Amino acid sequence: MLIIGESPVFDGAPINQRESLRSIYQFVISNILTDSGTENLLDLIQSHCPKPNLIPQTVHKLKKNKFINQTVQNCSIAVNVWV
Repeated sequence: MLIIGESPVFDGAPINQRESLRSIYQFVISNILTDSGTENLLDLIQSHCPKPNLIPQTVHKLKKNKFINQTVQNCSIAVNVWV
């Protein structure tokens, strides 16, 4: 039985949902992306992944994700920059 967030982002993917969200979030923060830039990044990632997948399609869905919210609570820099 898989724990929530441990599912691969798509069948056969080398990365699970939690790892994917963490790496996307780290990229957004380290590059100080705006919401528009983040939306472009998500579009780019989606264009390289088969459908269906567990990668958020919008900034709103990314910010609503509970794994991201847990990370934000532990990172005051992230809170000040992006949320």
